[in-house]
Amino acid sequence: MGLAVEGTVEEGETYESNIRKEAEEEIGIILRDVGLGLKFHRRGKYNHFCQVFVYYANLDIRKLHLQMEEVEQVAWYDISVLQQEAISTPNKFGYKFKNILDAILPNLST
Repeated sequence: MGLAVEGTVEEGETYESNIRKEAEEEIGIILRDVGLGLKFHRRGKYNHFCQVFVYYANLDIRKLHLQMEEVEQVAWYDISVLQQEAISTPNKFGYKFKNILDAILPNLST
């Protein structure tokens, strides 16, 4: 679980078509049903909207085809460890990850 895939929505794309394209390019999976997650406005050096999607899959991450220029690493985390690391080392996971995690955790079935 994490910010495994991201991209910039180009003219003529939707958020959903973009995430499907980026998932296939960056980690080699074809997304089936994606869940709509948190949406937020990021202000700063760049001023843009971000749409988070949630995708649940039972897969072997060793079989993913990573685009190394785009994806540093992929790893499985126990939820409690992930929550703790999101607090103790927030820069490890990217911008607003803790907020995203807090928003999706109530919907996870363990």
